[in-house]
Amino acid sequence: MKGLDARIERMDEGVKAAERLGLRNLCFEQAGIRNVNIRSHGSVDIVLFLGILYHLDQNDVFPVLKNIYEMCHQFVVIDTHIALHGMGLIWNTMAEVMGVNSGVNMPMMTRKSYAEIVCSHH
Repeated sequence: MKGLDARIERMDEGVKAAERLGLRNLCFEQAGIRNVNIRSHGSVDIVLFLGILYHLDQNDVFPVLKNIYEMCHQFVVIDTHIALHGMGLIWNTMAEVMGVNSGVNMPMMTRKSYAEIVCSHH
């Protein structure tokens, strides 16, 4: 297992936690999320994308999500802040970037409907 973070202090916390829990197959690497893709880090089964998405500039959001989509073959967890209004435009853009037919223009989505849509296309 590999933990990636742009901030060195997070890796130090991870190393301490791994030692405390006796996890020997865990390593940490400093890497900015904009530079992480299937070519640089290979494919993975699980991605925990926690507390990062809302920090990205609008020009970086979809390329980063596409990289994660291409890298991960099983399960992605995204923890972020979202705005439910205006999600139709965002969903249509995300669907276009990922090559998925959005089917409808959704002016507003709930957390449940957003999760159902994302999960059904991966």
